[in-house]
Amino acid sequence: MTYRSFVTALLAAGLFGAGEGFDWPVLRQLGAAVAVVFALAYLWSRLNIARLSARRTIDGTSVQVGAVFADQIAVRSKALLPKLWIELRDRSELPAHDASRVFGMGSRATVSWETRSIAVKRGVFAMGPVFLRAGDPFAIFSHERRVDFDSIVTVLPPVFDLSRFELPGAQSSGGRQIDRRTPFTTAAVSSVRDYASGDPFNRIAWSTSARTGKLMVKEFDLDPTAEIWVIADFGLEQAVRPSRDNELQRDVELAFAEAWLDSSEDYVAALAASVSRKAVDANRALGYLTNSSSREYRPAESSERQYLRVLNSLAVARSDGRDGIETILDQEMRRFDRYRSPVVITASTETDWLDSLEYAYARGVRPTVIYVDPETFDSSRSSKAVRAQLAAAPFPVHIVDYRTGIDAGFSWDAAPTGPRTYFNVN
Repeated sequence: MTYRSFVTALLAAGLFGAGEGFDWPVLRQLGAAVAVVFALAYLWSRLNIARLSARRTIDGTSVQVGAVFADQIAVRSKALLPKLWIELRDRSELPAHDASRVFGMGSRATVSWETRSIAVKRGVFAMGPVFLRAGDPFAIFSHERRVDFDSIVTVLPPVFDLSRFELPGAQSSGGRQIDRRTPFTTAAVSSVRDYASGDPFNRIAWSTSARTGKLMVKEFDLDPTAEIWVIADFGLEQAVRPSRDNELQRDVELAFAEAWLDSSEDYVAALAASVSRKAVDANRALGYLTNSSSREYRPAESSERQYLRVLNSLAVARSDGRDGIETILDQEMRRFDRYRSPVVITASTETDWLDSLEYAYARGVRPTVIYVDPETFDSSRSSKAVRAQLAAAPFPVHIVDYRTGIDAGFSWDAAPTGPRTYFNVN
């Protein structure tokens, strides 16, 4: 019972009681009238919320940070009586998206509207529930109904065009094939064999099948330049949010999607997605490794499906890993050789991980480092020791400055301090 309904009930009882006590018929009649209004208001509010249904339609189940997300809500009334007002309160989890509205409805009417917003944060969000609330014309009662939806929206990290970024090993024009069969499609066709049940149709060798009169499928070897391993640092210590002073120094001409990246964690996710996109576009096998609490590991595969897997993993990745980037590199560096090149993306202020990369480089591994400089987010997080060691690194390094943005971090105009090492520091 609401405050107004309680006061109305008390008023009706008081008037009727006073009329009986003082034998005033007028008070009894007023009390009876208030009681009738009370009953009618209750009945009206119940009828207003009855026979209502809501439907939500979303434009796709995934969207990238910085893109426009739209959904449509339709509320339908099957009642004969018109409804003076209906309030819909949206309780979706998607940040900065609110489809709440107050509206009236005619007899057996449908009201619908579209809500558009900017996707501002990575993650997986439930689109609902919504609450429908209706009342009577006297505002004595209001009743509410909950409507649940099973719609889920995944907000993926933005992908930037890293046209100036050179994939590790891309300077090699080829090499001997690695004599190891792979279930994935590569550029290195090794042989053909008879078709077996379950073989995908896109691996059928049609010309050979036509010549032999039976279905034949292609087998593939690993390409020596194919494997690119994205190693994204989501350790507890690497997440940094920008200070107020550094936010004010940020370049106003940043890409729209980059403007929504508000931590080093978001930058690591966006850069990992961008490198993955470039690797798949170059027909390179893509592997993914991270030190988050879920410890994601995805074997290298050259396919759009692999890219989408990585993108969905990055959508929910958080800086919650207990192991630092140096730990995962020490444990996993044995996976890499001259044919499997890691791209390490981190904002760590430690230098131990660089020792692991330099040792791997000495045995033929060709790593690349993308360093999200934490000092450009918060001046209290000094990265001088890391930058000094990166300046002398024998492998390619790109340093991304929060204030000047991703594009500047990959500019060929940045002054090289080491072998193909590009710095963007102030």
